Amino acid sequence: MKKYILILFIGFIFGYLLSITVDPLFTAKATAEVAGMSRYELEHDYDFKNAVKNIVSTNCNVDYSGSITCF
Repeated sequence: MKKYILILFIGFIFGYLLSITVDPLFTAKATAEVAGMSRYELEHDYDFKNAVKNIVSTNCNVDYSGSITCF
């Protein structure tokens, strides 16, 4: 019984360490940059703001507190 628990524990640790080392290789990095513009520039870009408003108003609900719920 003790060997069985030890084998499960070692397998769990091995799987955990493997997921930590392999996962970053396959995970894409997300950036907020669009067309070379920073977040601040996007906040003040008229076309970008209108596109976001259109998507949010079509697919999401915004309450008075500013909380957004999408379908």
